[in-house]
Amino acid sequence: MPNLIIADGGKEQVKAVQKSLKELKLETIVIGLAKDENHRTAKIITNNLTELDFEKQEKIKNFFTNCQEEVHKYALNFHRKIHRKSVLK
Repeated sequence: MPNLIIADGGKEQVKAVQKSLKELKLETIVIGLAKDENHRTAKIITNNLTELDFEKQEKIKNFFTNCQEEVHKYALNFHRKIHRKSVLK
């Protein structure tokens, strides 16, 4: 089991992951990465739903932004692969 789960979203996504973990009787820290109105990573949502800004923490913000971009790229490639298979059938 991981020590930390990072949800790509705000409070509602963190709560959804926490609910799923609780139903599975698993305990893991969950944080979320909330975006601003320009769809840029803006805040960390902690396990207890507190919002933390990235003030003066540019390296951490860049790290999480890069993580989000990689996950997004992976998801797009996965869905394209599924779509190609269904079109070929």
